[in-house]
Amino acid sequence: DLLCPLPFWMFIVIIDFLLTFNAELLLSRASREGARLAALGFSVSDVKDMAVLAAPNPAFGAPLPLTGVTVTTACTAATPAATDIAKVQVTYQFQGIMWMNGKWLTQEAVMRCAG
Repeated sequence: DLLCPLPFWMFIVIIDFLLTFNAELLLSRASREGARLAALGFSVSDVKDMAVLAAPNPAFGAPLPLTGVTVTTACTAATPAATDIAKVQVTYQFQGIMWMNGKWLTQEAVMRCAG
């Protein structure tokens, strides 16, 4: 009678971990995609739109909001210097089953500006 809950809880913990892992992967992809566009000189609104499209529903939850994408540095010069970078940060409030429920997940990507 006491052994039945153990496999159930192990199953729940594994599912929750996989949801967290999925969310982190999608946020990483979104930040890299945003940094890539920012490095190519796209507008901040285009960078945010593409980052949101790159992470449609982290952890099979709510979609990534535009407010969750921050373009810290974007490339605007036609001929950027070798030290110019584009930096994009993506933040998402994770809604898990029990582990890390309500925690904020953050990923950041940095790329050198292309010219």
